[in-house]
Amino acid sequence: AEIVAMPVTTVEAAVRTVIDAKLLIIDNDLYMFRHPLLSEVVYADLLPPQRRRLHRRIAEALQRQPAGALQRADRAGELAFHLDRSGDTEGAFLALLAAADAAEAVAPGAAFGHLERAFDLWDSLGDRTGTANLGDRLWQAADIATSTVGNKRAVELARAAFEVGPPPLGASWGHERLGRYLWATGQLEESRVQFGLAAESLSDDEGIDAALVFAGLGQADLMSGHYETAERWCAKVFDLVATPADNPPAWGMARRVLGMVRSNQGDPDKAVELCQEAVTAATTAQARALAKVYLCVALVDAGRFQDAINTSLDAVAEGQVSGLDQGFGAYFDAVAAESLTRLGRWNEASTVLARQPVANTLPVGLLRVARAEAILAARRGQTDRALDQLAEAEALPIDGYHRSVLNATSAEVHLALGNWGAAAQAAERGREATQTTSALWAARFPMFEVAATVELTLDALARRDATDLTATITRLSQEIATARTFTERPLGRPQRDTAANLAHATASLSRLTTSNPDAWGEAVACWAALGDRWMTATALVREAEAAASVGAADRAVTTLRQAHAIANELDAAPLLSEIDAVSRRTRISIEAPTRLILDQSSTESLGLTPREAEVLTLVAAGRTNRQIGIELFVSDKTASVHVSNILRKLGVNSRVDAAAVAQRLGLS
Repeated sequence: AEIVAMPVTTVEAAVRTVIDAKLLIIDNDLYMFRHPLLSEVVYADLLPPQRRRLHRRIAEALQRQPAGALQRADRAGELAFHLDRSGDTEGAFLALLAAADAAEAVAPGAAFGHLERAFDLWDSLGDRTGTANLGDRLWQAADIATSTVGNKRAVELARAAFEVGPPPLGASWGHERLGRYLWATGQLEESRVQFGLAAESLSDDEGIDAALVFAGLGQADLMSGHYETAERWCAKVFDLVATPADNPPAWGMARRVLGMVRSNQGDPDKAVELCQEAVTAATTAQARALAKVYLCVALVDAGRFQDAINTSLDAVAEGQVSGLDQGFGAYFDAVAAESLTRLGRWNEASTVLARQPVANTLPVGLLRVARAEAILAARRGQTDRALDQLAEAEALPIDGYHRSVLNATSAEVHLALGNWGAAAQAAERGREATQTTSALWAARFPMFEVAATVELTLDALARRDATDLTATITRLSQEIATARTFTERPLGRPQRDTAANLAHATASLSRLTTSNPDAWGEAVACWAALGDRWMTATALVREAEAAASVGAADRAVTTLRQAHAIANELDAAPLLSEIDAVSRRTRISIEAPTRLILDQSSTESLGLTPREAEVLTLVAAGRTNRQIGIELFVSDKTASVHVSNILRKLGVNSRVDAAAVAQRLGLS
């Protein structure tokens, strides 16, 4: 009524007419068009002067509201919009800047849009821009762009800001900001140059403003994998900023960086605590989203998968409201999907991953997505998809910190797919890079390497290849011992994830020495405590195999059937295949065994007669001597003689070991 300058009763009667005509509806006391297209038609039908006049009246009505109303992000943005559409360029310009400031803390996406429109108007206004500083506004927009429209635009804005004049917080701050934006676009070498300039530009008298630079350089060193240097930068921040109230952005950034340092040093609980403090201290939606990225990673590293799922999915919802979903949504989804995969909730993980990342997702976000996709696909036995995702990850620009993530992904995926050589190579690369720098990774890579090397060695022994078994056992034992010493140093004990990896590595090595079901039982307990269903089932299979080898039949039956139940629930094709193989060679009935064939070249390489080869296929299928005799029409004693000859020729001590050799040599 105020805008159209008509009595309220007249307006109400007109509105009633339009509602009766089914053009407007009332929803929660709000009037709205039944369909957005109707709104567009009505708006387009107005003459240009009518549009401008209505926009002006709406703007005037907004300006007459109480002073506090326009400090709200939505009202400030609404005023800027109507002034702009009314043709009041100068008024719109000032309102856009005010709206950007009002929205920055709660709706960064909207704030960036206001600034971009203000930049469009800047040149046309000339001296009428008042006290507005273009350089300051360009830096403001660059910082918002990094989490909304993308870091490519942030780089453009930062470079333009440098051309306008000195950065508002000094040259070192400007170079650190530009370095961060370049890093986030994958321009790693260029970012290192800017970080170097930031460090060189620092002076002793910069005061509290230097805290932001220190924190940024700490984050840069963290991403490069330089954890000790990153910690020193954080210490400089806390020397200047004792509490979050003194400088929330600097304190929060340093806190989350220090959290990741502690995680890599082997103290996951402290890491989560520090990252949670950074979330609590965040004063803007953007700072809170960044802090939650770090918190989610810390939770995954600590093995707190359900907490990681809750935190990341909540962050996705918050990002959709604040306009930050484009910058962080893919990363949060990837963390949630990986955690769901480890907990065995594979269908939920697939649903989360179905939300495809957008073009301006950070390279490290794309890496996390590819990692989650590849691990899930490998555990499902989808070889092509897993390898495609791995190739996508390897093509990304990767810094030192995320190089460990990539190596671990490669090792884990290839191990799940049975590509022992590729798994061992990736694990070796990761181990050599982290064995003295990161307690977080120091046990994971040896586990992958031991498991893959054991498989390679067993394959070689089955083929009768020349193999220095003693040297292999000694080398792997040393790697496990080194990892154990390094990872236990921070807390005097390994954390849960580390304990699981060390237990699995130790148990894997026992496959080359003496079958040890108790070692595998420890690995099962560790993985179950962590909640990783796939790894729990994998360890159960090996426990069953080891128990059968030492004659613990009841234990073998129980554990193999537990493994089968998990694998069947997950629909994990590779694991089900391995369980079937163990079932046949241990004669533990899970499902009906399948008769297998040994090819001629393998028979000849083992020095077996055709009859012995036939007996070996029945041994691999889990047949007893009596069952073999019945099937081949020979006596039990004759079957026993054949089995004894086979064990002697293969150089093994048990039927289970003989079956394992046969299966490795191409039973199909």
